[in-house]
Amino acid sequence: MSTMIEFTRKNFGNFLFRNQAESEPVIAFYCIDVPGQNKVELPIHQKLFFADSVSRVPQVLDDAEQENYDFRAILGVGARVDVSREVESFECFRNWLYTGIYEHPQISGTHLDAYHLSETLQSPRFCNAIMQKILNELPARKFDADLKDTYRSIFRTSKPGSPLRRLYFQAALFWGLEFGGGGVDRPKCFYGSGILGLDPEVDRELIAELQRFRDTFCACGSNAQQEVQSEPGSERGQKAQGRARACSLDNHAGNGACVCQKAPWLSPVQFLTSA
Repeated sequence: MSTMIEFTRKNFGNFLFRNQAESEPVIAFYCIDVPGQNKVELPIHQKLFFADSVSRVPQVLDDAEQENYDFRAILGVGARVDVSREVESFECFRNWLYTGIYEHPQISGTHLDAYHLSETLQSPRFCNAIMQKILNELPARKFDADLKDTYRSIFRTSKPGSPLRRLYFQAALFWGLEFGGGGVDRPKCFYGSGILGLDPEVDRELIAELQRFRDTFCACGSNAQQEVQSEPGSERGQKAQGRARACSLDNHAGNGACVCQKAPWLSPVQFLTSA
């Protein structure tokens, strides 16, 4: 069975499904805002919600018109945790379910918060809708003043195999960002160098993960350089030297250029999820 990459909710073009869904019970998700004690309610027809999410939210009985459910239970957090970013993203998810259009006001949160929520909800179609926005805006993100905080947030909230983490880690290589301090671990072939500004102590685990990703993803990594130095005359050393030499090519020099010199947003399919 073939898989497809989709950006709208399941059965979005099926008007019969939509009519049936909107005639069935509603789940009224609610969240009490800690600072102001304001109660936010986001009603969603349960058939639409369950078609594009996986959660422990109980199904409403057929004879009930509406069921209330604490939004914090989806996130697994306590009553005193600020979830304003997640609530804003959940509103985007609700609107996307009904309109098929993803828009984020980015008042309390960002597209990254919405993507994290989509992973929590296990909604691949919603993931893809958000990823489209992220890919379109990513070329300009290198110059964000809070770029290091973005990397910290992605590392803290995403899993190692997350497409969002892979996208930003590949972007760090393409941008030639120094993330280990002092430029010691940045291969000379990287162009457009910049300093990410991570703290060697506070961000020790993030820096180590970035280095591991570089060494496995990019032929410019320290592993290739070490192979050349340790086994200069061996077959393994010659192959490593060839990879290192290929990385010195310009980004438009042809197939010999290293993958780190190609902007990740030019190959968007690798960051999308099959529904």
